[in-house]
Amino acid sequence: MIEPDSMTFAVMIWILGLLITLFVALRGHAFGTKSLKHIAMRLGGMLTSTFVLVLAAVVTLNAKYGWYSSWQDVQAAVTGTPPTIEQHTHGQARTQEQKSEAAQQAQESDAAADSKYAAQRARYEAGLHLKPSATGQWININVPGIRMQGNDIGRVMVWLPPSYTSDTKRTYPVIEAFHGIPGGTLDYQRVFHLDASLRDAVSRGAMRDAIIIVPQEMPGGIDTECVDGGGLNMETWLTSMVPDYITKNFRAQASREAWTTIGVSAGGWCSSMATILHPDRYAGGASLGGYYSPQFDTWNPFKGKVPGRYDLIAQVKKNPHPQSLWVLVSGADKLSGASSEAFIKAATAYDVTQVDLPHAGHRVGVWQSTFPDVFTWMGKTFPMFAASAGSTSQQSASPSPSSSPSAPSSQMQPSASPLTGRHRALTHPVTGSTNGLVGLTPRTRG
Repeated sequence: MIEPDSMTFAVMIWILGLLITLFVALRGHAFGTKSLKHIAMRLGGMLTSTFVLVLAAVVTLNAKYGWYSSWQDVQAAVTGTPPTIEQHTHGQARTQEQKSEAAQQAQESDAAADSKYAAQRARYEAGLHLKPSATGQWININVPGIRMQGNDIGRVMVWLPPSYTSDTKRTYPVIEAFHGIPGGTLDYQRVFHLDASLRDAVSRGAMRDAIIIVPQEMPGGIDTECVDGGGLNMETWLTSMVPDYITKNFRAQASREAWTTIGVSAGGWCSSMATILHPDRYAGGASLGGYYSPQFDTWNPFKGKVPGRYDLIAQVKKNPHPQSLWVLVSGADKLSGASSEAFIKAATAYDVTQVDLPHAGHRVGVWQSTFPDVFTWMGKTFPMFAASAGSTSQQSASPSPSSSPSAPSSQMQPSASPLTGRHRALTHPVTGSTNGLVGLTPRTRG
């Protein structure tokens, strides 16, 4: 069967559109010029021709990007039918005793961090001027440590749950979310509405409140693939500097048991890379439409062979760690389907939850529909995310007069125009040169 993402199907639609256009152009005069009936027939022919040609363009884009990979996928999208989810578990899950021991160690670590950073957090929070909100609030901050063309580019969006302003002694686990490309930090607020999904999970008792952080890992539209290379220390910033900054300045729990990741498409790669290569920072992560080795488009920082450490399938075979992973698998997704299946087969030493959507494509609606399942998994898998998890409290401390980090600027804006397909001219992150980059449009991967 010819599927909707087949280039053969696109060619067929183009041929049909061109035939209709030629017919209208060559035979339109046969309809006459004065009769309303004939005028309506000519107008109908032109509208039909236009519709089919636009459809051909859409089908061609779908063949390239794989948004709808099967007719079952198209039918489900048109009718609004929820996808059928098949879930499987693999590998080595932790026992309840191991979870309890990990939770105890995490609480001790978090209590120490609370005591250490209490004054710092109080000063920083005072500079945020937070207001109570029944839905929580997004704020924009700059996290130092990464620069491009001499400028700090470390933008991060942070979502604080409703209880953050009402329970000022409470600390929270953290979800670090990675966006796709093209896209930006605003995707999780305005497109995915990740905060609303989390609030729903908390209200139904699936997990406890958490902080969400969304770093800008593709500054200026450059497809960094979240790696260290080419003079840009993106991986280090994402997995070390950002978590350290959040822990020191927000009431975020410090232990690895209280940190997980989530990502879609290219962000799914970033999520998996961060989790697997930094097991001391993250207890686990979720990948939706991701892949397992970097796929550079317009800029390759290595100018040759990619370092072997970024081959995650090889990494989980030779250097496994006790982590839990949630992997969305769609065999129809040309970008991530095959690599996700290969990754799961290799990750036998991990606790893997495999979620199958056999006919789903590579698009926002598919990933967004699985967020409730991701949060339910987090609440069941990680003790510090469980609905019944306790929270360490900050010990009272008087803020010292020493200087504190700069509070976020109200003028700071995160990367906008998510998922629109529009791109800015790209520049080399170190030299500022646009050689070889201007006018190039990155492949849509999220």
